[in-house]
Amino acid sequence: AIVEASDLFPGQAYEFRTEVRSAGGKSQRVPTSTLSGRFRTLPAVDEQRAFRLAVATCQEFDDRDGPHGFDAYRTMLHRKTEALVMAGDVVYYDAYARNRPLAHYLWQRTYGLPTVVEFHRQIPAYFLKDDHDTYMDDSWPGQELAWAEGFTFEEGQEIFRQQTGLPDVPYRSLRIGRDLEVWMLEGRDYRSPNNVPDGPEKTILGAEQKRWLIDGLTASTAKYRIVIPPTPWVGPDRDKKRDNYSNANFAVEGSELRGVLAEFPNTVI
Repeated sequence: AIVEASDLFPGQAYEFRTEVRSAGGKSQRVPTSTLSGRFRTLPAVDEQRAFRLAVATCQEFDDRDGPHGFDAYRTMLHRKTEALVMAGDVVYYDAYARNRPLAHYLWQRTYGLPTVVEFHRQIPAYFLKDDHDTYMDDSWPGQELAWAEGFTFEEGQEIFRQQTGLPDVPYRSLRIGRDLEVWMLEGRDYRSPNNVPDGPEKTILGAEQKRWLIDGLTASTAKYRIVIPPTPWVGPDRDKKRDNYSNANFAVEGSELRGVLAEFPNTVI
């Protein structure tokens, strides 16, 4: 279930509680599970203060530190993290998610881990998707692999939106106080197939998102700019990789965008 909360004030603490009831009978009137939490909205655009933003990626279930989940979430809480950008590969489908129920199961077992629940009960998070949490390694729109037993790239897109509340236009920016603006990019929905020849028309971002990014960087009044993509922009990468700007496969657009970012001072990718 996704509940949209609008018209929230900046820099404000909010509390919430969820209640879950069974589908029928007398127990329908009595919550069978409750969970309380709190979060604080981002600082106002005119506010100047320090802000601790965490960025994470590649959350494979087999890499957890024990039954409790991932120690990194405890560290982020200890360091008083104020927001998290989960920048792709939030779960790993690959050989496991061969149908929709298995795909949902991978999300449920990861986001049921105690350290993950405790963190997200307190800290706002923003999600980007990449290949492993959309379909398979190095995947692109329109793929439907025979061994995936009918599970498609498009189903992966839909499930990611269900699980994270990702907006219909998945790329977006955040203004965090007076001095910082963050751009979060979409690296799968608009990309060309990896196996087509490189050239000016081959793209990862797509023309509309690229123009949005350049226009946003140009218009921004923030002192510092952070661009967060789900895949690398600076290499060298591993030899076998073929699907990002640090590879020869997307060298033309990668060179173009690195040149664009170099024009803006205090910009970090």
